[in-house]
Amino acid sequence: MTTKFHRSLTIAAIAALSLNVLPGQAGNTTHSGKKAVVPAEPDTFGRLTLGTKFSEDLQSGYIDVLNSLYHTDNAALFLNLRGTFDDNDQQIFSAGLGFRYLIEDPGVIVGANVFYDYLNTGYGNEINQIGFGAEILTKWVDARFNYYLPESGRDLIRTYQVSNTSRSFGGLTATPTAFQRPFRTTTTTTTFGIFEQGLEGWNAEAGVLVPGLDEYLELRIFAGGYSYQDPKGGDIAGFKARAEARVTEGITLDLEYWEDEELVGGNWVGGVRVSLPFDIGKLFTGGNPFAGAGDAFRPVGRKTLRARMNEFVHRSHRIQTETTGPQTVSTTTTTNAGILQTDKDMPPVTKPPTQGSGGESPEREESPDSKESPEFVESPDFPPDGT
Repeated sequence: MTTKFHRSLTIAAIAALSLNVLPGQAGNTTHSGKKAVVPAEPDTFGRLTLGTKFSEDLQSGYIDVLNSLYHTDNAALFLNLRGTFDDNDQQIFSAGLGFRYLIEDPGVIVGANVFYDYLNTGYGNEINQIGFGAEILTKWVDARFNYYLPESGRDLIRTYQVSNTSRSFGGLTATPTAFQRPFRTTTTTTTFGIFEQGLEGWNAEAGVLVPGLDEYLELRIFAGGYSYQDPKGGDIAGFKARAEARVTEGITLDLEYWEDEELVGGNWVGGVRVSLPFDIGKLFTGGNPFAGAGDAFRPVGRKTLRARMNEFVHRSHRIQTETTGPQTVSTTTTTNAGILQTDKDMPPVTKPPTQGSGGESPEREESPDSKESPEFVESPDFPPDGT
């Protein structure tokens, strides 16, 4: 599965390169008798982002590459690749296509994306999912919605067994020397498993740019919610909030709150990311793929909405997984038969005294024809008749 995923990423990267380095690439093509289409920002479209997120129980780092496949002044089709590595041995690889369109009046960017996500969990399981996203970006208001659809199936984490034994008895019979009762023992062993699976669900947010600060930094405050199907039953749903501060053109700080801490390793998640202009196609044309990177560290100033066309795509930085409750894996039944036996108690019997002897007669053993019945004492652990 891992090999197939890496092969898919390679094909996608080659496709992106071909669109960026071949002569007559989209966005720079001039047709005879027609006005040339000029890219909005040909030297800066595309970003490489390095980031980290940290919470009480989980730390992760990621690298994100956004590269143009086709773009004009008001439209952009791009490839987005991302790799995330958590300190709990979880690894996520994502490949997506995104499209954004700028409507200059009233000044809004509408976008949509689709992603394929591959997760290698800390338990060594492989989970695949498809993600769908929609976004609206404006000067003052942003809104996003993401839906995650894992492929059906679950992976075993561990098993344990529970056994139950019952015994039944037949009728009591007697032999000259013992009492016997047949029995049958039945043992039922059930194997239970704990499974891991991806969670189907969604998260959404909407936020505003805090006015009065945008000449110095961009501070946006978001509120939203989420809902994921819990494999134990019901939903994992709640409130989420996020503050995003772009302190320079390329440095952004994040602080998130999630109502359910098990989803992201804690209620509070901090983050920082550094984003640089990046055009991988320039590696093959002798140019500098990081041209303009120095501007990433200058103070934020007022900028046009068009400059947000190649902005970082916000999605969940984790593929949400959860473990199930105990599920029956298999049941086996074994039966054994036997006989319980208790020996008869045969106490010694003395002879009656001889007439005129004046003394006691010697002891003798009881003959088989003796008319006295021996006393029977049932063993404490011997089952009574009829049980």
